[in-house]
Amino acid sequence: MVEVGVWKTLGATVERAWSGIGPLAGVLVGAWLARSWDRKKWISDGRKEECRELLTAMTVVADLALEAYSKKGTPEFTHAMKIAWEEERKCLRILQDRIFIAGRLKDTRVRKLWQTVTTDYLRDGDAKVFGKRLDEIKTIIIDIALNA
Repeated sequence: MVEVGVWKTLGATVERAWSGIGPLAGVLVGAWLARSWDRKKWISDGRKEECRELLTAMTVVADLALEAYSKKGTPEFTHAMKIAWEEERKCLRILQDRIFIAGRLKDTRVRKLWQTVTTDYLRDGDAKVFGKRLDEIKTIIIDIALNA
């Protein structure tokens, strides 16, 4: 059997050790938690920024496409279409070079949807259908921005 004095000595030793190790353990755990939170925030902020850039690019293309199509049959139509297609190519590059949202863009097939929407609009000129389908794509992108 162990004597009471041994237990007291052991308790005092553990108490002294913990008084030195405890704060260090607390600091390490706190640093690990802070780093984890910072990384999650960095990824979330990056995802939101990429979605914002993509939405802006799509909106520019949509505005230019609507403007170009309104000039159909006029001498300005060709130039307006050229500008719209240049912005369309920029938008496609943005769709391809995303880092934080690449997986979700692939899963939701946003690039294919976008190409279909713009091509169909420039072929048939139905602004109502174009607007509706564009809103569907924007809803997908907003969901990507807000949900991991």
